[in-house]
Amino acid sequence: FPSHDMHAEIYRQRSTEYQSRLRAYDETVQESKAGLARLQSEMGILREQLEVSASIESMQENLLNLQTNSKLEFLAAKSTRLRAERDFREAKERLVELQHRIEMALAQRESFVQEWRRTVLEELNRCRSEEAQVDAGLKKSERINSLVTITAPEDGMVIDRKSVV
Repeated sequence: FPSHDMHAEIYRQRSTEYQSRLRAYDETVQESKAGLARLQSEMGILREQLEVSASIESMQENLLNLQTNSKLEFLAAKSTRLRAERDFREAKERLVELQHRIEMALAQRESFVQEWRRTVLEELNRCRSEEAQVDAGLKKSERINSLVTITAPEDGMVIDRKSVV
């Protein structure tokens, strides 16, 4: 049977691996959450920029209709608004990607924990089964040994029959 020190070392190694994997999943989640918070803050600015660009475009269009503004200034304002819309849309898409990344990392972490537990329980069950088999074999050997041992009803001496003849 493996020594106590070997069991302790196996436990330390497995525990270190388990904690390391959990830490990696947790770091991925934390990084993604930090990115999500930054992006949400950025989206507020992008939303405001889009509103300002749309307002400027509307003003430029009104001035163009009144013929006090050039078409070039109106198109420049429209171009700025379209860029702001694109930036906002891309930020929303990155937001969804980060949320998905967080959900995926949490699901992978949970899957790892469940798989780890299943493996440990299977190994524990296997070891207990082996222990039961060894225990049954020991009891059987003890029983056979008790049947083979002969106890004399009284103290005496055993004489080898071959030497008497």
